[in-house]
Amino acid sequence: MKNISILWLVEHLAREMDVACIAKYLLEENYGIDVTIKHIYLHANQLLQKYNPQIIVYPFFYKKTDLAIEDFIKKWPDAVHFNLAWEQLHYKAHLKIKAPQDEFVQKRVIHHAWGKFYRDFLLLNHVPLKNILLNGNPIYQLYKKPYRNYFKDRSELAKKYKLDNQVKWVFIPENYRWAFLPHSKIEKFSREGLNRAIIDKLKIFSEKSLVKLLKWCKSASQLPDTEIIFRPRPSTRQSLIQNFYQNNFGAPPKNLHFIKNESVREWIISSDLILSSISTSLIEAAIAGKSAYIIEPIPIPDLLYCNWYQYIGHIKTEKDFLLACQKIGSGSSNRLKKWAQEEMLNNGDPIWKLADFCAELTSSKKINKLDTDNSFTNIMPGIFFPLTSLINRFQEKQYFNQNTHEMDQFNEADIKGWINNWKEVLNNYE
Repeated sequence: MKNISILWLVEHLAREMDVACIAKYLLEENYGIDVTIKHIYLHANQLLQKYNPQIIVYPFFYKKTDLAIEDFIKKWPDAVHFNLAWEQLHYKAHLKIKAPQDEFVQKRVIHHAWGKFYRDFLLLNHVPLKNILLNGNPIYQLYKKPYRNYFKDRSELAKKYKLDNQVKWVFIPENYRWAFLPHSKIEKFSREGLNRAIIDKLKIFSEKSLVKLLKWCKSASQLPDTEIIFRPRPSTRQSLIQNFYQNNFGAPPKNLHFIKNESVREWIISSDLILSSISTSLIEAAIAGKSAYIIEPIPIPDLLYCNWYQYIGHIKTEKDFLLACQKIGSGSSNRLKKWAQEEMLNNGDPIWKLADFCAELTSSKKINKLDTDNSFTNIMPGIFFPLTSLINRFQEKQYFNQNTHEMDQFNEADIKGWINNWKEVLNNYE
């Protein structure tokens, strides 16, 4: 087994990898602390057999019995578990299923909070204050210099995806997750207390809304000098969206592009207008100073309501959708930008602060401050059993799902290349 300081787990590359690579570079360059970046599912079997981490950084941590997480806890009972919580802006239907679910998560995990709103949510769900890092949202910092210099510019994207660089780009990152929710997820949410009737209601809303939005996109693609870039959410396969469009409208017009590649950041920085259902990509668009709207072809159910929707304009008709596409710059996102900066970017550089905090975690003094009044054997009964039996059990498991993580595979060479690119950007900035 190889002893390592920090095991940094990612789930969706487009969402998390940039911050992971920057943090790795900062920690190794400034503190001499080694960081190993791996996928929480793709590399799970390899990790359980080969590594012994002091600190594990997770993309999420809702309960100790979640896929892979349960085995990580059993394998590394003495590690420090740090939850980056990449989803913190929850609408009402998510409040219960996205809350810390058990005593282990509440007492033995450190949680990263983008702002006071999430700190208060954690406190309400029995997480002690000493187990919360109040920071900011690292993703939003990526839209500021020097970080934004890293991303592909518009001309590169145009060349790579055969887009016209001289016309308006309308970027639409959809977030109708309930339309494509697999049966396994429906059963999981039902077990966690979300009423099945509610799930069905949200699924119908999402499907009907998506049909209308795609119809509007088809119409907008006929506008002169306009490219429509439609991006599925990270866990929705691109083929699902394409087939959904094909089944409802036939072959897409040439100016309507379904593209899941690249991160949201490249597209937001390069696009003229950002339109979405209820995706937090709209907050990123506001941070980037872009024109943006929420698309609401069907009234948003109360279960999907989130506080930040009030700070941005809503488009409810096809006529207004087409007008927005023609009048780029009319959709002010200044109120949303002001709110986001006050809530999640008012405490310095959250990427540097995240790296500093991880460096602190490597000290035994910091680690000893965690709740240790209950032993792991009390919280996780029966976790100590022969290593050979443990490894054999792990080898039988399949963690990675290609359907939900089609763009999330990487290897050591990829990490090295990304780190070198970030190093060049950060070192050359004056």
